[in-house]
Amino acid sequence: MNRLSSSARLFLARDHDANHPMNPRPSDAKILEDYLRFLESTAFKPTLRKLAGRPWYHIVMGVISAATTIGIPIALYHLYRILTHKKRVRKGLIAVAKAARPITTHPLMVNSALTSVPGTVAPGMVIGSFQPRARQDAEYWLDLAVKLSFLSPEVVETPEEKAAARWLSDEGYVESRRLCLPMSLTDGCEVFAFHVMIPGDYFTGGLFKAGELPCVAVPGPVGAIQAIPWWIARGERPPA
Repeated sequence: MNRLSSSARLFLARDHDANHPMNPRPSDAKILEDYLRFLESTAFKPTLRKLAGRPWYHIVMGVISAATTIGIPIALYHLYRILTHKKRVRKGLIAVAKAARPITTHPLMVNSALTSVPGTVAPGMVIGSFQPRARQDAEYWLDLAVKLSFLSPEVVETPEEKAAARWLSDEGYVESRRLCLPMSLTDGCEVFAFHVMIPGDYFTGGLFKAGELPCVAVPGPVGAIQAIPWWIARGERPPA
């Protein structure tokens, strides 16, 4: 089980691309188009290997089944699952991206390996809104991140706030888990907290040192979320 806070750091106002001038933000349609093209390309293969990992269940079951003659058909099935594992992971990522929309998220905590080991894939917890408002500027996200980082069930009043504090303090990572935060904590804005897997490959030098994490996510109270490369979010050329 991956952990979030046991080896995590809070990022408040750091920008991994301070040396890159900001271009006008591409449209949502352009971001999705470029991200889907990236997922289908050979350039995505190194990151896909990391995201997919090894299908240990099918490996173990295949070895056990192959040990007996009667288990050979089962072993062949598991072999097929092993050989097509990355293809199925890529297909799932593409399906989610087609149903998603771009969203800029802001980290609450990330696994410390993302900041020290280039190219690491590890979990993080981020916050973001599908309904951004004018007052949700950098200062708003900084203040909210600080508030949530020190939130505890003992210092809040309402049942909704206590439930949110417990949710945020849970160290176990669950893929694409999300929570709509109580509006009493978010100044009346609809803000979600998300669990997301973060590939270091999507950042300059392979290390995550950002104040923002560009993602695509399925809108609503439940749904998948994926981090996307910084250059796609900014409409720039991929690094050489």
